[in-house]
Amino acid sequence: MHINWKTDVAMPTLEEPAYRAELDDWVRSATDDDLLAVLLYETEGEVLGDVYESAYQFWREVGSALDDAKRLRPADQCLPVRSDYLRACARLLERLEEEADRADKRADAAAATVIRHFGEAGTVDPSERYRRELPSPASLEEAGRWESDLQAARRRLRAVVREHSYAMHAIALRELEYEAFVCTAGSLRLSAIDAMTPVEFFGVVGDHVFGGFGHQRFSGEFGLHLV
Repeated sequence: MHINWKTDVAMPTLEEPAYRAELDDWVRSATDDDLLAVLLYETEGEVLGDVYESAYQFWREVGSALDDAKRLRPADQCLPVRSDYLRACARLLERLEEEADRADKRADAAAATVIRHFGEAGTVDPSERYRRELPSPASLEEAGRWESDLQAARRRLRAVVREHSYAMHAIALRELEYEAFVCTAGSLRLSAIDAMTPVEFFGVVGDHVFGGFGHQRFSGEFGLHLV
């Protein structure tokens, strides 16, 4: 028997004599190459499973962020920053939807590879799969690409969240400026504007927009007379 070192691993007890004899024969005749190949095949499955788990967790993370973004709503009042807020949220949704689509495809592909790997376990000869002259298994190459892609996706997701946070911070500062201005004498309430006569309204517009232009009386080239 090749395995002659002390081990805590026990041979399985099989009631069927033929199965027990077949297992004993395989273990008895196993070479170093056979044992290493089986170990590599098992490890390959674990690597694929880990990558799939990472892809699946990232898919859930992006999906959760997308759900949160869809619930974002601006305040009911019509503030000057409302349009900026809506644009920032629309941009966030667009980029998260792109990442969610990529994450979904990545997780599906990883799951299919894991299922194929373990589905072939009874038909693949590990000692032939890992022969020295052969290239690395395609599934391991795929796992490497997925891991690299996942790292890039995580960086993109952090950048998306960071960009949105910066945009929200800038909007919040502008909203504070607006609220501070509302408390000054230079601010007019809609009720006061509604009560103005046309002449008063034009004068206010002139003061706030044209620097007093609305109070001037002049005759232009075309005889235009403003009040």
